[in-house]
Amino acid sequence: MFYTTDATQKDRDWVVEGVLGDKLSTTIRDLSSETTYYFKVQARNSKGYGPMSPTVIFRTPSSDGRGGGQVKTPTDYGTGKSDYGYTSMSCFG
Repeated sequence: MFYTTDATQKDRDWVVEGVLGDKLSTTIRDLSSETTYYFKVQARNSKGYGPMSPTVIFRTPSSDGRGGGQVKTPTDYGTGKSDYGYTSMSCFG
């Protein structure tokens, strides 16, 4: 899993959090409260790396637990399309 607070960075500059095995979820700890994070995932197996997923954006809640959650974005991030898609990621500070 790749994540950053600056979506303009090149992929190689994003933080990489390795997830081993066939897990469908993971927890990213020590995120800052009231901060927007950008996430991508990329699978790897014995044949190599798969394509990078579309970017998913989350905002962490305030320190009192209010707010936060996924930020609505077009399904095709950056294309200007108006349909919205969601994923089942959760983000905790």
